Amino acid sequence: AEKALGILTSHPVDLLVVDVSMPKMNGFDLLRARRAIPGFRAPVMMLTGRSSVRDIALALELGANDYMVKPVDRDVFLAKFDSLLGGDGEDFGDVRFAESSENALADITTPALVAAVSEMGLTLRTQNYVDRNARLKINTPIFDEIGIPCPPLRAAWCKPLDRDAVYQYEVFVSFIGLDEPHMRKIRKWVTARSIKRVKVGAA
Repeated sequence: AEKALGILTSHPVDLLVVDVSMPKMNGFDLLRARRAIPGFRAPVMMLTGRSSVRDIALALELGANDYMVKPVDRDVFLAKFDSLLGGDGEDFGDVRFAESSENALADITTPALVAAVSEMGLTLRTQNYVDRNARLKINTPIFDEIGIPCPPLRAAWCKPLDRDAVYQYEVFVSFIGLDEPHMRKIRKWVTARSIKRVKVGAA
């Protein structure tokens, strides 16, 4: 962490990936210290084995844009990496995540429609523009169905919708701080929904 601070004060970076457990100075201390670096604007991802709600909340409070719990899925990590660097989130490179098409209400500050769910996050339709990297907590019964608590989310991208009479924007929000057991539940739920929809469509 001390070496990283020295580098950050003399070299611009595009993205900072930080562990929590490091000698002399932990990742939270590094996040606090980087606030004193003039002009530092790079997004920050925490990548750690620590998965407590308290640790995730502290990282976000200290300015982290995303939080991944080890062990990580390579494709999800690279997709989050791309979205933090300003990728449009459409294809996540060559990777296509399984997702289930949804029409479930979600409450941000105004009603929104959950249009799709994948292990990366939720695709929403809303009447309001959402800033990229805005952190959100969304209330939707989908998380009860999956069997996980409502996780914090980060807006990866927001784009206008041309042909929707109700909603003006489509927003993709990425899960923050989910560990592997929660990711497995999402993957299982999405896969089951996808199979069910294929069977219904073929009938």
